[in-house]
Amino acid sequence: MIGAAARPVVLRDYIADGGALMTVLVAILVLCLALILYVATLLGAEAYRAWRFRRKRRGLTRLALEEIPALATPVCLPALYLERLADELGAGELTARERRRAAEEVEEGLVRGIAWPLGVLHFLAEYASKIGLCGTILGLCVHFLDVGTGADGSVASRAMAVALYTTLGGLTIALIAEPSAYVLESIERWVRRDLRAWFRLLERGLARDEPAPAAPSNATIVERAPIAALAAEPSSDAEEAP
Repeated sequence: MIGAAARPVVLRDYIADGGALMTVLVAILVLCLALILYVATLLGAEAYRAWRFRRKRRGLTRLALEEIPALATPVCLPALYLERLADELGAGELTARERRRAAEEVEEGLVRGIAWPLGVLHFLAEYASKIGLCGTILGLCVHFLDVGTGADGSVASRAMAVALYTTLGGLTIALIAEPSAYVLESIERWVRRDLRAWFRLLERGLARDEPAPAAPSNATIVERAPIAALAAEPSSDAEEAP
C-alpha cells in the first residue's frame, strides 16, 4: 500500500512554528504593506497632478498675488499651496525672511499631511528587526537549554525554528519597508522642490510690485574725496609758510 502524499508546507506552518513573535511580525508586515500602498497612492497622484499643473503654466516667469485665484481651479497640491500662501502673505507687509518662513510652514503642513506614514514605516522596519533579534536569542536559549539537559529533542528543534523564522521575518520586513521608504521619500523631495519653485515665482512677482527705494536728494548727498587724495593735497599752512 502506497503511503499518503506528504502535505506541502504553507506559510501558515511557518507562522505556527515561529510562535507568538512570528504572529506579531506578520501583523507588522501587513501594516507596512498597507502604509506603503497608502503613501504611494497619495504621493504618486499628487506628483502627477503637480507635473500636469506645471506643464500647463510652463511659460510663467513670475507670479502675482492677484493671479493666484485664477490658478487654483484644478485641485492639486501646488494650487492649495499657492492659495494658502496668498492668505499668509496678503495679511500684511512681510519681510523676505518672514515670507520664506511662512512658505516653509505652509509647505510642511501640506506635505506632512500626506507623507506622515513614512516615519511610521521607518519605525516599524526597525522594530521588526528588534523583534526578530529577540526571537533569535530566545530560541537559541531554549534550544541550548534543552540540549544541555538532555530532554526531548523536539523542544530543541522547535526552539531553533523559532530562532530562525523570527529572524527571517524581521529581516524580510526591513528589506521591504526600508527601500520602499527611500523611494517614497524621493517622491516627497520632488514634491517639495516643486512647491519651492512656485514660491520663487511668487517672490519675483512680489519684488516687481514693491516700490523702488526713493533716490536721495541733492541736499543729502555729501561728496567726499578719497583718503589718498586728501593726503596728497598740501595743507594751507604749508602754502602760507615763507
